[in-house]
Amino acid sequence: MRTVSEVDPRFLKIMAANLTYWTTVVRAHEEPAYSQLDPERENLRQGVAFGLAHPDTWEAAVQLLMALMDYLESRGGWHTWSPWLEKALATCPAEQPHWRGKLACRLGFFYRLDGRYTEALALHREACQIAEGIGDHAEVGWATLGMADEYYYLHDQVEAEHHARSALRAFEAAGVTGPRVRAAYSLLGMLATERGEYAQAEVAYQEALSPAWGADPVRKRVQNLMNRTIALRYAGRLAEAHTCIEEIFALLPKISSALMQMEAQNLAGFVYFAEQDWAAAEQAFRAMDAGYLRRFGHVSLLAEQANNLGNVALKYQAFGAAAEQLAYAAGLFRELKDDINLGNTLGDWGTACLGLGNPAQACALWGEALAVLQKYPDHAWASHRRQAIQVTYEKLGCPAPTE
Repeated sequence: MRTVSEVDPRFLKIMAANLTYWTTVVRAHEEPAYSQLDPERENLRQGVAFGLAHPDTWEAAVQLLMALMDYLESRGGWHTWSPWLEKALATCPAEQPHWRGKLACRLGFFYRLDGRYTEALALHREACQIAEGIGDHAEVGWATLGMADEYYYLHDQVEAEHHARSALRAFEAAGVTGPRVRAAYSLLGMLATERGEYAQAEVAYQEALSPAWGADPVRKRVQNLMNRTIALRYAGRLAEAHTCIEEIFALLPKISSALMQMEAQNLAGFVYFAEQDWAAAEQAFRAMDAGYLRRFGHVSLLAEQANNLGNVALKYQAFGAAAEQLAYAAGLFRELKDDINLGNTLGDWGTACLGLGNPAQACALWGEALAVLQKYPDHAWASHRRQAIQVTYEKLGCPAPTE
């Protein structure tokens, strides 16, 4: 077997040219055509793997990785590609800090999509420090926005908002518009929604969706519309929520993303449930492909589907089916360390157990739910669920929950 140093330089030159060619091909594809790249995914992976193993082709491989980021996000492929970003970061030459910063930032993004928030935060912090050191305001904004997202998922609202606004200032300094600015405003809307400040959330979402910010890729617009729909649903503005959903489903064919299709079905069911249209809600939730979600590791959406089907079963007083779905959802939320959704599901599972004639188990589940949810007093929905569970808990005469 040849060592790295023994590879024919002419072959390395050909490989570098091949990687550059594929970078051009990938960049030429816009989202509606991303599916055309699927048959080439293994060839692309092999090309990146070879390129990263040789100093003469390393940069060409990294440029291809950068070009693939939107495609991998759209097609839900970050699970299998994160190791190549890790490899690129580990082999980044010390004299190329700009590449190290970019790689840390993009890998942090993939980690966040996987729910690895603490690791993602550390990578985005490193990326921000590198970008500040070389005076790259656009990368500072991107990394800072990454930190804002991680703080949001770690339930640190103060730091999340501080970093979101810092990202906006960095984008302004760099003259950046388009999706990144929109994402910062969308995050501010999500934070306002968590606090129950729905009017403030609407102001932020109007900015996120404003034509004033230029480029508005279809997938990013759908994501922002989804976030706005959640706020409208919590605010009780269901007609407007339906208008958003209609736009979402009208845009989805332009994306051809199975994952976003299921996210939209989940959201539609969420709104139907608020309207007490249990049949329509169940149909929307069952339209999600659980096999796909399991196969590609989208555990959070799988957990939400199970929780929502369990809640529909509760409305039909099908307590056995409800308990089965909710127990499954609770296990997934535990795996994800998603306390707020876990507390909510435990509360509903307790209701199912009570319906099955097991008040002792109901009390135990409600007690655990209260202990979990009380950790998030600034989260409006968590507080609402805690108060509702507390009323039921006391009405049934359950023992005082353990702190």
